[in-house]
Amino acid sequence: MDLEDMKAGWNVLNERLAQNEILNQRIIKEMIITRTKSAYEKIYAYGWKDLFITLFVGIILFPGIMFFSEHPMAWTTFILGEVILLWALVIYVLSVYCLSKFKLGTSTTTELLRVVMKYKRLCWYSKVYGSALAICFFVNMWMEGVFTNIYVIVTTAVMLGFGLLFSLAHLRWHDGKLKEVEQGLAELKEFEE
Repeated sequence: MDLEDMKAGWNVLNERLAQNEILNQRIIKEMIITRTKSAYEKIYAYGWKDLFITLFVGIILFPGIMFFSEHPMAWTTFILGEVILLWALVIYVLSVYCLSKFKLGTSTTTELLRVVMKYKRLCWYSKVYGSALAICFFVNMWMEGVFTNIYVIVTTAVMLGFGLLFSLAHLRWHDGKLKEVEQGLAELKEFEE
């Protein structure tokens, strides 16, 4: 084997190595896109579920308690409850709309990061103002004398406890998925550069 054959062999190996590097980069990028898209789709599906639950509670459950219960609530409590549900509905509609703008294959990473930031801002509004409205709702119920019966107090406390546990678990899950999306977008940004 002479020097020219060795050079030709090395050139062939270098070409194959370059092709493998390009292929590996493409495979890594596809894995990142798949992971990011999966996390996004879970958040999006949960947003729709939140929207439909809020609609059900606001249109069927809450009015049903008001008009068909043996012990209907006071009008101020009902109206405040409906205002809270309307607030939640607006937030969920805006969140689902914002998430619908997340087009992983067609948008740039910068545009996608902007969508994520808008969505995070909506989540912050939901947490802060939603919590304040819920506190106002329970203060209103207390002022109207709803919590005079021990059965009502215990039932409300148990429901609040389960609601808080569920909310904390959901927030933890949601924040984890959102971090997966942000991490995936940060990794995809490196491929753009």
